[in-house]
Amino acid sequence: MHLRTKLTLGILLATLATFVAVGFVAIPAAKIALRDRIDARLRADLPAIRASVVTPRGELIPGALESVGALGDRAYALVLVGRSGVKVLATSGPPGAPDPPPELAVGDLAALGGVEYAEAADGSQYRYTTVDIGGDRSLVVAAPVDDLGELVDDLTRTFTLLATGGAGVLALMSWWWIRRSTRPIERLTERAEAIAGGDADRTLSVPAGIAELRRLTRALDAMVASVDASLAIRTQSEARLREFVANASHELRTPLTSISGYLQLDLDGALAGHEQHRRSMGRALAEASRMRRIVADLQLLTELDEDLTPATADVDLVEVLHEAIADANAVDPTRTRTLDVGDAPLIVRVNADQLRQVIANLLDNVRVHTPPGTATVVSAGRQGGGVVIEVADDGPGVPDDELHRVFDRFWRHDVSRSRGSGGSGLGLSIVAAIVATHRGAVHATRSPGGGLAVRITLPSPNGAPPWTTKVVNRQ
Repeated sequence: MHLRTKLTLGILLATLATFVAVGFVAIPAAKIALRDRIDARLRADLPAIRASVVTPRGELIPGALESVGALGDRAYALVLVGRSGVKVLATSGPPGAPDPPPELAVGDLAALGGVEYAEAADGSQYRYTTVDIGGDRSLVVAAPVDDLGELVDDLTRTFTLLATGGAGVLALMSWWWIRRSTRPIERLTERAEAIAGGDADRTLSVPAGIAELRRLTRALDAMVASVDASLAIRTQSEARLREFVANASHELRTPLTSISGYLQLDLDGALAGHEQHRRSMGRALAEASRMRRIVADLQLLTELDEDLTPATADVDLVEVLHEAIADANAVDPTRTRTLDVGDAPLIVRVNADQLRQVIANLLDNVRVHTPPGTATVVSAGRQGGGVVIEVADDGPGVPDDELHRVFDRFWRHDVSRSRGSGGSGLGLSIVAAIVATHRGAVHATRSPGGGLAVRITLPSPNGAPPWTTKVVNRQ
């Protein structure tokens, strides 16, 4: 069932129920009001009728009954009730066709001054009252009320017709208005179905004059945009996952192929002489070590992905940087590495081992991916409410449109992925993962010398002054 049909039926039923409730109250109230008016008129006319029919001593006035009609268009039935019985003095209605008088019992009359119902032999209804005229006699004055019942019946019929017609008209008007008001919902449904069917236009905006529909439209537009963004992220994530699996397979397949080749040569007896055998086994061992390092890096990344909070302590960043540059100089003393830090100790709350690995990976990335002789500048200091570490080189750098990928796993700018072009492409990924576990941020930009600059921001354990740099060590 359509919404507009249900709403129209609901309005129709509510309208009918309202009319019925009003009828149940209004018609009896009208009947009571009319009855009270008849009673009031009866009481008001009673003294004049008594005076015109009975003398003050209680004797009937000869010919007085004919004068009762002088009260106007109000016809009454007069009954004299005494010890000897009931005597009808006059009847109501026109003279040519008088109404039958009310049937009254001597011992069952209304109290003096009270007004009660009485019924004639043909079922006609009267309202009557009594007045004492002496000699244990009572004069009963009765007014016919059949017109009152007919009036109530007419009211009931009229009210029923009005209720039915009014409810029908209101239902038609309600149906038209509801249909007009729900057209935006129908258009909104059509747009949603079109989008579900693959419509390239992903907007649901539908003009609506109702505030709730405008809010619904905006909410659905936001939901569709969020779903589209989630689908785009999911698609991108799946593509990167496939690329990651392909890269990981490539990185592991190369050493496995080398190891398998050397072992097969040894099994086939193709390695002549002790020296050639030793050299081949050494190469196989080197490739196995390379595989072990890749697996260890992947395991570390997996652990970092679990977003476990590392054990931290206050560490002097300046001391860690000195140690890292000293280690890098020991590995490759041919390069120039400059350290720019402040005079005072630079305390950060980090995991010391992971911080050392971050600095070592950044320096090793420069060593592996830049030509010999490339200079490196390592700087650190406070900036705002955090601590900033930057490692910048003057090497060939990375194109601007690929800077956002330097932290991807197994990604290298050299798409040939030859072994001579560097490591496995996990070093900067580990840097990004470690910084993330410390609630920090890392991004790559082009250095002033045209090379690559990696900047890391870590939360500061205290509110130290802004970052000021100074060259204090040059190695």
